[in-house]
Amino acid sequence: MSGRVLLWLAVTSALSTAGCKSVDGTVFDERLRQATFDAYVDTIETQFEGLDPAGVSAEDLRSRYRVAAVEASSPAAFYGVMRALLSDLDDPHAGLTVSPRFWSGPVAEPEWVQFVELDGRVHAGLPSPNVRSIEEALAARAGWLESCGATDVSDLSPARAAAFLRASAAFGPNHPGSEGERLRALAEPLEWWPLASVDGVSVETAHDAELLIRGALGSVARLEVTSAAGGRMHLGLLRNAGVFEGGDAPGGLRYRLHPLELAERLDPGSAASRGGGPTARAPRQALRARRRWYRDARRGPGDPVGVGLLSDEWMEAFGMEARLLRTPSGEEVAFLRLGSFRFRGPDPGPLSEAPTLEPALAEVAELFRQESHWIIDLTGNPGGSWAEAGLFMSYFLHPSTEVVPHEVRSTRERGVFLTPTRVVETHRLQRANVEQLRPETIHVLVDQDTASAGEIVASFLSGTLGAVLVGERTAGAEFGTGEFLAPDGSVLSIGLGGGMIAPLPHFQGRGLDVDIEVVGADDDLEAWRAAFALRARSAALAAIDAIPLAR
Repeated sequence: MSGRVLLWLAVTSALSTAGCKSVDGTVFDERLRQATFDAYVDTIETQFEGLDPAGVSAEDLRSRYRVAAVEASSPAAFYGVMRALLSDLDDPHAGLTVSPRFWSGPVAEPEWVQFVELDGRVHAGLPSPNVRSIEEALAARAGWLESCGATDVSDLSPARAAAFLRASAAFGPNHPGSEGERLRALAEPLEWWPLASVDGVSVETAHDAELLIRGALGSVARLEVTSAAGGRMHLGLLRNAGVFEGGDAPGGLRYRLHPLELAERLDPGSAASRGGGPTARAPRQALRARRRWYRDARRGPGDPVGVGLLSDEWMEAFGMEARLLRTPSGEEVAFLRLGSFRFRGPDPGPLSEAPTLEPALAEVAELFRQESHWIIDLTGNPGGSWAEAGLFMSYFLHPSTEVVPHEVRSTRERGVFLTPTRVVETHRLQRANVEQLRPETIHVLVDQDTASAGEIVASFLSGTLGAVLVGERTAGAEFGTGEFLAPDGSVLSIGLGGGMIAPLPHFQGRGLDVDIEVVGADDDLEAWRAAFALRARSAALAAIDAIPLAR
């Protein structure tokens, strides 16, 4: 999953490597590329405890990527190499934010592309108009550039780049047909292709694909996929959607922008000036149509959910809802949904604190204290605050337990008798002073997008209380996360170390296995993903009915 909210520990440091002090961080030359690469690998080697689970060593990373990184001809090529390096770590926390010194525009990815894992394979989903061979994609790009009076994207002024984006948008003003035809085209399910590689780099997980698919605006991503007949094909996807990651980012934007939204950012007011207001808004309406399709499919017919017991503000803030359900035989079940362990609303500003889960969890505890059976829905929960996850786990810990069973380890460099020495620090959370909840059974819903703090909570409930995991294998992001500033100004995000405290098992890079699997069908992956939480919930309700004591 592309742009995930992860379990963050406030560990921010500068990457260090020998000779960095003599490197000019404002000139993207060979010395800077070499220093930055060496700093990345040095940090991975000393900070990241996932090399063994990933089956890779720091020396492997140097031998595979150092030459290509040092010889990279542009920032886009260099950061492409670094993303390929990170994909080798099998760490869902691994990420790279490009340097604002050398990349002031948007970091781009193809319009609409989505990635899903099924039966150990990654599938790429995209609408029919975006399915092109590499030759067709390059020819289309050449045509769009020519219409803007350029031969290369780097030649475009902001206004002409905006025109290029409008021309290339799959469902933009230049898409043939009426408004209704565009909306109907967008309502069609995506086409799904088993994915082998992106730009020649093998893809093993959806996170790998999300790392590798990003690049320079206007470049063509080369996807190697399997056709329906079983043969290998190569598809070309234009990178014309994305986010601003630094430099002159308007308003600190981080969320994904459609090509027409990018065009408006690059050339404000241009849509109105050319009399294209209603047409320019069409893709946004189409985007909303697909979101409505997802929402309605996720609800599904016959959804056995009762009246929500929490106010809507908690759904907005944490994706949180509490309801009473009934099994097919009539057994009452407490249902708690947690979409994130991090506040998802707007930044309250430096003088205000963001809302926390504490009051909502206290309310849920009182509402459900007498309920014997619980379903906790963590599907799609990408993690968030370590402290918020610890607070939630505290409700299920025995009062004599002093710490939450998860720790974070980080390595810091300190001066000991004037000698720089690396010291390993271990961080643990104290159990919150809350009254313990004692349900007879707990079923936890998880999927491939359950990561970080979401996985930690699922692992704790399963390993400590015997909760039944329902759904599919999780992402495998066990560690707390640190951010490190590189010599070139880019930022490396990476899992630090530690993880579950014995006897709870580790799951970094591997994920949690489920007790009751919810299996999808590859003939309609989009509908399967949209309705996954409902299917997992129905499976959990049926499982509760099958427990002899529940009857």
